[in-house]
Amino acid sequence: MINKIIAYLNDIDPRKMSKILIIVFTAIVAPLVLFFVYSYINAPGSVQTLTVEAIKRPELVAEKIGVSPAVAKEIVREIEKAKPVQTYTVPAKEAEKKVQEIAKDKPADKTIIVPEEKKIEVYKINLDKPRAIGVYASTESAGAIVQYKKVAVFGGPKYKGGYEIGAAYMVRW
Repeated sequence: MINKIIAYLNDIDPRKMSKILIIVFTAIVAPLVLFFVYSYINAPGSVQTLTVEAIKRPELVAEKIGVSPAVAKEIVREIEKAKPVQTYTVPAKEAEKKVQEIAKDKPADKTIIVPEEKKIEVYKINLDKPRAIGVYASTESAGAIVQYKKVAVFGGPKYKGGYEIGAAYMVRW
């Protein structure tokens, strides 16, 4: 059976084979990329409410916002030096309502809300995203791109013809 498949593949014209490989490759990679994009866009909210005491303890920060202990230590160190992005002064009875209102807004990777008696502080944290996955297509080839930090690896079947003009889409996490 395998010998018949190999013999059939050896008899196919190279141009036709490259088109078949591109179609198969795209059929496998495209759903994976779409899954990562969908997961990235529909990620659960990352807004957490922490007390003034908890914001000074890296182990609690790591647990609440879902980062590693090393990253949590850096976040605690930076929050001690930084000023909040937003500060709200509200009556005590409206504090919980304001916290929920702030939690709906999600322009950063992680948001920490620190409510005090009449003051609510908001810290927005954008994490380094060293990983990426994507697809590319050009007049010369099509394939996948995988990136870690500043190194990108890409590849796919190459076909002849045209100019080298292309586009890529990357999703970082």
